[in-house]
Amino acid sequence: MIYFCPSVTLDEELQAPFISGKLGIFFTRRSYNPKNPLNQIAPHRFIDNHCFSKEEFTEKNFFKFLKRVDYMKDDIKWVVIPDVVGDALKTLEMFPYYNNKVKELGWRTAFVAQDGIEMLPIPWGEFDTMFVGGSTVFKYSSIVRELIKYCNKRGVWCHIGRINS
Repeated sequence: MIYFCPSVTLDEELQAPFISGKLGIFFTRRSYNPKNPLNQIAPHRFIDNHCFSKEEFTEKNFFKFLKRVDYMKDDIKWVVIPDVVGDALKTLEMFPYYNNKVKELGWRTAFVAQDGIEMLPIPWGEFDTMFVGGSTVFKYSSIVRELIKYCNKRGVWCHIGRINS
């Protein structure tokens, strides 16, 4: 298990757990700092889509950022495909469009499971990581426990988004 923290700038002596791979970091276009060495050298990194933010998500900004950090794509574990927090149906409707575009750029992707996913077809085989989003209740549910077990059987990374942190 790897705990992923938001991208932060740390003193050199505090960087060791990140550099050794015991901790990972994630960043968005808003939190990314090219001068932060952890954004460049930590072995476990992913890019979040910033859809959880109060700031409006735009396709233009999302792809502009991916182009900006294109040089890192071989080292990034996954890019979280745009989603609608708490709405599995809307997330699933958006997924093929964004997933195909991000894959065409050469990135590995994460599908976000949201509240209600148990009633819908999960696009297994089209993503590299299952990202569990949605409500806190959903994240603690038996549905998510089953998803995690299934991901483990399939050899698919599974990440649970922050739970009130």
